[in-house]
Amino acid sequence: TTCHNPQPYNTIILRFFSRFTTLPIYNASTLITMVGLHRPSTPPGMPPPSARRRSSKLSFGTVCSSNINRSMEAHVRLQNAGMRVESYGTGTQVRLPGKSAMEPRIFKFGTPYADMYKSLSETPEDVAFFMHNGVLQLCKRGASVKVAPKRWQDTPTIDVQNHDVVIAFEERIYDAVIDDL
Repeated sequence: TTCHNPQPYNTIILRFFSRFTTLPIYNASTLITMVGLHRPSTPPGMPPPSARRRSSKLSFGTVCSSNINRSMEAHVRLQNAGMRVESYGTGTQVRLPGKSAMEPRIFKFGTPYADMYKSLSETPEDVAFFMHNGVLQLCKRGASVKVAPKRWQDTPTIDVQNHDVVIAFEERIYDAVIDDL
């Protein structure tokens, strides 16, 4: 884990990856525990309005490539723990596994998760395939948290400056975040 505190922002950028097997890698659940919060008591997705959540003074940004898998999982977990959080992707497009490695399903950032789900479930064969590989569940989770994936580089600087901690889930993602600051 590496911390970087670029100037003039007061944001801590964490990258969660390791080149060495002896370095610890923390997932969102471990991070919540380390910060001293209780594990979320609600299932993944938006907590019910009646759920009492502890408000957070810190703002978190979570970043992966397509804003559909790792950053969304961290978004859900941190949000369920009462944290203020937004999630992003740094890729040029949202890429999802297709029926072969040579045929990924590609969407533009800003395409609603519900539209992705609909596109991936046009036929019974598509539903069976994308349910089996978990992509439809990712789209469902995304739709329960926010409307569409956001691209880090397209986010206004003022919004990025509001984050106290940004978590990047891969070295190339970390590099893209730092390059954009």
